[in-house]
This record gives sequence, structure tokens and C-alpha cells, in this order.
Amino acid sequence: MFRKILYPSDLSERSERDLKWVATHLTERSEEIIAVHAVSTSIGVDTPSVVSGAQEILKEMCERSIPNGIPFRFYVEAGEKDEIFSTIAQKEACSVAVITVSPDTTVVPLVQSLGLPQLILRWSTPPTIPGDILKNVVVATDLEVNRTQNILDGLKRVLGRRQKKTKITLLHGVPMEDASMAHGLFNQASKAIEAAKEEVGKWNDLVETKLVGGQTEEELPKAIVDLGTSLLVLGLPLKTDIWQLILGNTAEALVERTRCPILIIPTE
Repeated sequence: MFRKILYPSDLSERSERDLKWVATHLTERSEEIIAVHAVSTSIGVDTPSVVSGAQEILKEMCERSIPNGIPFRFYVEAGEKDEIFSTIAQKEACSVAVITVSPDTTVVPLVQSLGLPQLILRWSTPPTIPGDILKNVVVATDLEVNRTQNILDGLKRVLGRRQKKTKITLLHGVPMEDASMAHGLFNQASKAIEAAKEEVGKWNDLVETKLVGGQTEEELPKAIVDLGTSLLVLGLPLKTDIWQLILGNTAEALVERTRCPILIIPTE
């Protein structure tokens, strides 16, 4: 899945540090990094010179941060950043976008515009580079059969070349607004999540399940913290007419409130 990485950069020291981590920990020699920076057209007549200067900065940043033997390309363009990133991702046929941001940065608009797998990394302040992000994976799923299978297939590809065992927890939230239906919903969810666990067990024997009830936008982020999650995996559907991801209230809450790394896998 990390065959060709789209890396949006704001040219800051933090962005360069994170690029070095991405290039060191998420790539192999056969893979490629596409670094991208967007310049706002609100600068006016100075836009061309700003673009030219940014190209030099991004080029030097890539040369300093990316180890020898890992190919890279870089783009600096003027315009709306979400549109630029999406267009270049399609042009380069990127397999994943790696988005590194500070903990309180809003990322939902960018996430929605990129209809490809995305790894979101939120560093703390002072920033701490995480270790093994695949050590304790939590998969948040709505348990719809096809979407869940798409998520698990994507995760399996990510883990395919991993030598160590990965603990996988399948997580689902059951809404409790209607008390009269709660028992039935829990029973249905329990059966569905156990079926998903059985499928995962065929290729990863270290798998558990967890059901939480209540207001899902509130309870799921708490459960993710309680589980000591090193990587949260989400599957989000694509719009059919344009290349964008659809986020509901629960998904948006997870993307914005979760501080551990998040892997987003587009689903049909």
C-alpha cells in the first residue's frame, strides 16, 4: 500500500522532520515519495517568485530528508491546496497519502478531498516520533459486510510483509438512543463482529473484539484511548461522481479527536 507516497508539506521544520521519519520508516528502496506544497494565490503578483523560492526549499528538504536510493519527486503549485493535492495524487497514481499535522489541526476537509488511502500522523508537542505503529491496531467498523471486508483486505496488505505479530481489535459502537432496541442491536452486532473476527483469524491469530454502547461520537474515541491503540484503521466510502470520501458524524469525530496515527481506507 505504501508503493508511492503523497506527502503534503508546509515547508516548516516540523514538516521536514516528519518527512525524514516517513522516508525512513514507511518506505523501501522500490518505493517513491511525491512531496507537494501549495502556494496561495492570495499573494498576488508575487506568486510566481514565491513558487520558485518554494521549489528550491522543497527540493533541498527532500535531498536532506530522504535516504539515498529512495526515489522522490516534488511539486510546488499555486492554488487551493486540497485541489492541488488531489490532482497530483491522481496524476501520479499515488497509493497512499501521509498527512502529518500538529495535534489540534483540523484535517477533515483534506481527508475528504483525497479519495485514496491516507495515514494521518498527529505529533504531540514537543513532538514525539512514535515507534511501531503496527503493534496494536484497532479497526473501527460499522460491520456492514462489504465495507468491513474492504477494510480488512486493506489492512492485510499493509501487514503483509511484517515479521512481528500484530494485535488487532475490531471495534464497533452500538447507539443506545432507543432503549427498547438496544438488546437486539447488541445481539446483532455481537454476531457480526464475531464473524469478522473469524475472518481475520485466518491470517492473523492475535485478534479481539470490543463493543461499546452509547453516544458513538463520544464513546468510541474514549475506547480507542483505553485500548492503547497504536494505529486506528477506518474505512470511509467514496462518492460515486467525484473523488471524495464521505464522512458521517462518528467518522468525523474519530478523525478529529483521535491522537494516535489513523489509517483511512476508502471503501465502495
